[in-house]
Amino acid sequence: MHINEGFATTDDKMRYIPLEAQQIPSPANGGAKMVNGRLVVTWKLKPGLKWSDGQPATSADAVFTAKALQDPSFITDNREGWALIDSVEAPDPLTVVITYKTVYAAYQNMFHYLMPKHVLEGRDLNTYTAYNRFPPTTGPYVVREWVAGQYIVAVANPYYRDAAQGLPHIKRMTWRFVKDANTRINMLKAGEVQAIWSLPFDQINPLQSTSGLQAVVYQMNAWLHFDFNLKKPIFQDVRLRQAVAYAIDKEGIVKGVAGGLGIPAGPPMSPLSWAYNPNAYKQYKYDPAKAKELVAQAGWQPGPDGIVMKDGRRFTFTNCGQTGDSTWEKAQQVIQAELRSIGMDMQIQNYSVTVYGGIRLKGECDTLFHRWKVAAPPNLSTFYSADNMPPMGLNQVFYDNSNRNKASRRRRRHH
Repeated sequence: MHINEGFATTDDKMRYIPLEAQQIPSPANGGAKMVNGRLVVTWKLKPGLKWSDGQPATSADAVFTAKALQDPSFITDNREGWALIDSVEAPDPLTVVITYKTVYAAYQNMFHYLMPKHVLEGRDLNTYTAYNRFPPTTGPYVVREWVAGQYIVAVANPYYRDAAQGLPHIKRMTWRFVKDANTRINMLKAGEVQAIWSLPFDQINPLQSTSGLQAVVYQMNAWLHFDFNLKKPIFQDVRLRQAVAYAIDKEGIVKGVAGGLGIPAGPPMSPLSWAYNPNAYKQYKYDPAKAKELVAQAGWQPGPDGIVMKDGRRFTFTNCGQTGDSTWEKAQQVIQAELRSIGMDMQIQNYSVTVYGGIRLKGECDTLFHRWKVAAPPNLSTFYSADNMPPMGLNQVFYDNSNRNKASRRRRRHH
């Protein structure tokens, strides 16, 4: 359901295509250029853009959006790139000029959506629930009805930029919230619904051979990942993190849980990206014996129930994820069994999507298991840069090697 639109999006080849913008700014067309060591990007909006309430959508909305995302009091899960912006100006209603403090290669990935200045100006953006439930939009659909936990009704936006061409073709959609995957599949087979998503991977091949149904399979710029919370003491020893990596049979999970649909992840980069290079990454091969050796080196010894212990403490930790996706949950269960075989007791604690979002960004769990679905630029700093820790970004592993770098510099000066 496409409620919001921004300046641009990407197609299935990871190429940027304009939505609200007339074209994608680039050095070649003069829309992006360096001026006195700063990157200046000029976006031109399409004329006649309107919000779903009929009000004009202009460059003033882009300036308002930028100010909101640069405001640290505004609650958002990602501020990647916004701190690098020096200024956003609107010299006319169709022109947005963004000056970055330095080079920023992912500038095309900014402005995923616009916020309506005429609706939100002067309001508390964190508490204005009327907007959160029924936001004016420039996208193809607008929310007509929302019953929490049951369904959302979306209707075609009469002021959509392509409404004159009859878009969107589907004029009304009802999205029902059904947590259980098997229930969703049975509803599809019975004709109660026309489409479902988040199919369990092991159900895809059987559905492809079901008469009257079509299972659409395509590559995504995404990966499932197991994250350590580096704020917690239990995984501070790198040998224990390495032990987990050696203990997990990724190929077995791809074959047994994902039905062969996928590949074992190596670098945190999708094969769809031009930056993907499997040879630049040291892959951790499945080696439970090596995992046990590393656990022992770290000083943990098997206890009476098989779980390793150190200083009277059992090696028990939490792994959190979100409910509603049986593929993820099965993968967690496989990992749980594999880690128990090397003496680690992983307790699975899954939550609803909304609850999980808050928990992971607050760093309340020892480890996490979920998926990143990312944009075209091979920009991983939002996940691993120290200045992108929540609430400034998605570095929810709380990785920060600044002290390590300082120690390295001290050693170099000493030598």
